[in-house]
Amino acid sequence: MAAERVGNPVVAIAPTVKSTAKIVKLAIDSPRAMAFACYAPTAQDAERLATTIAGENGLRPAPGVARRLVDTTGGDRAVISREIEKLALYLDAAPDRPADLDHHALDAVGADLGDAEMSRAIDAVIEGRVDDLGAELAVLEEAGTSPIPWLRQLVRRLIALADMRGEIDRGDSVDAVMKRHRVFFKEEASTARSLRRWTPVMLATAIQRVRTAERAIMASGNAGGVVAEAAVVALSQAIARRN
Repeated sequence: MAAERVGNPVVAIAPTVKSTAKIVKLAIDSPRAMAFACYAPTAQDAERLATTIAGENGLRPAPGVARRLVDTTGGDRAVISREIEKLALYLDAAPDRPADLDHHALDAVGADLGDAEMSRAIDAVIEGRVDDLGAELAVLEEAGTSPIPWLRQLVRRLIALADMRGEIDRGDSVDAVMKRHRVFFKEEASTARSLRRWTPVMLATAIQRVRTAERAIMASGNAGGVVAEAAVVALSQAIARRN
């Protein structure tokens, strides 16, 4: 911070640092830095957020609807927003023509996607099972949910593989790395295969492509779920060719 010019900005994430810590005071006192405190929302905060976003889209949530929205989206603000936009379109609601958002609307078009469904699609991508991926994507589309949750879960899986692959490239054995990362014993065989198939360059490229797809879906006037589907099918095909 004493330098007049630097090559890149730096972001330090320190969840356990207190406001009285020296590094926080240093950032506050410096004209070249800032300290910003973020707090994870409580369940009530998330429900209020869902209610507010619904109101901005011309929806009046019935009792319990905001909680269902939070539960089915994992409290993710971006996903909540997309679900509410979908519900507003379904109910033909807008700020100038408000409509009641009840549980029947959620049952009709709301997200009802479990971890198992997302995991099957992600496994198909990682393992290059293109035919299976088509069927799993159809299940996800039928659920009517935003692709954002499973795209983010896919990124987390790719990052975990990248971390393990880096340790292997530094000389550690596959078994030792999987044990260190506490890979579930039923997933050891598939994880070992993935670590052999995915190169560091492929993992870095895949992470970038999935994140690009997520940003594209969150942009206004986007093409919808086809953006995510095209990205993951391309990744699955690339791995299938390596097999």
